[in-house]
Amino acid sequence: MGLAGGILLVSREQLGAIFVKQGAVDTARGGSAASDKVSSDAIRALVAKLAPYAAAFAAADGVQGVAQGVLRGCGMQRTIAIANFCGFWVIGVPTGFYLCFTKSLGVQGASRQ
Repeated sequence: MGLAGGILLVSREQLGAIFVKQGAVDTARGGSAASDKVSSDAIRALVAKLAPYAAAFAAADGVQGVAQGVLRGCGMQRTIAIANFCGFWVIGVPTGFYLCFTKSLGVQGASRQ
């Protein structure tokens, strides 16, 4: 997962082109154009801005997966279940909702300021 995060960081300027090209293909097939609402440059800039967050998530997700495997191997499945529930539903989702919607910080959260 660290490798995936590194690839995201290195290629973050080019990743937006994937989404822009997909929008052009959809338009050619008769679908609605995403570029009608948002310019290609805006999409590329947003993807480049969000790529470091995706890279950090990829690295943290890899560590979490390894740690869960170790705990599972030690027979501590209950600990894993409690940690996952608390970390995601008790802390993560309410905090994300609060920062995104109540504080109007959007997808980038507190780092946007």
